[in-house]
Amino acid sequence: MSDTLYINRNGKTQGHIPYYYDYIDALGEKDRRNYFVTKTLATGSGQCHTFPVTYLILAEALGAEASLAYNPMHSFIRFRNNRGTAVNYETTVDRYLPNSFYIETLPVMAEAQRNDLYVTDLSRKQVVATVLFDLAVNFIEEHWLSDKKFVLDCIHIAEPFFYGKEFVNTTCNYLYKRLYADELNNKVQEKGIRSLAEIQKYPDVLQVYNEYHNYMERISKLGIQDFPESEYLKMLEYYDRKGKLQTARDMKEKTKRSLFTNE
Repeated sequence: MSDTLYINRNGKTQGHIPYYYDYIDALGEKDRRNYFVTKTLATGSGQCHTFPVTYLILAEALGAEASLAYNPMHSFIRFRNNRGTAVNYETTVDRYLPNSFYIETLPVMAEAQRNDLYVTDLSRKQVVATVLFDLAVNFIEEHWLSDKKFVLDCIHIAEPFFYGKEFVNTTCNYLYKRLYADELNNKVQEKGIRSLAEIQKYPDVLQVYNEYHNYMERISKLGIQDFPESEYLKMLEYYDRKGKLQTARDMKEKTKRSLFTNE
């Protein structure tokens, strides 16, 4: 994906130029299309969510074996080499990295990895199931929680494909926290509660509060933590700097283009 590929067929040479990282709104906070695989396929630009899935699509078409794996706010490719050893391939930077690299750079995920939540191969069905989590997040970004049933349906349809795992990825955790927080906030607003001490007076509000608190405790025991703020700010600063360079170069990251060239 990061090199120009040339193929000779019937005496004709056809090339395919590399994909490139789109640093302009890489997290899709302003334009959710940046999070879509269709955008990467149409423009040749993408980020750490779309590149690995694009890789999987190409690998499946070629009959190659590869899997998707997660880290906090990140995804990448895993496959077995000729010796049967699992290899982590970062499609965003075209590098092969050991498991230890992720632990060293993101120590908050050590316990989660021991619980097989990160750096773990996903099956094809699980990859498709995670699309439902993404769909629910996109809905919330556009319509907040105007239709909780739709969000819950997405979660409940996807979860059976992750039997025994209460947590799947950052997106799944985001959905649960939004649902718990929204329900608690609605109850607090309804009762006019202004302090934690007042919650004790209302059994229904206390129940919702305890459910939210218990969920966060379960997540913590699994080793799930928010992405470190200092690292997150560094990442945003880096994206912003690179994005400004792309803007200055007038790179048309949203323009549909073919990556094929004829020699």
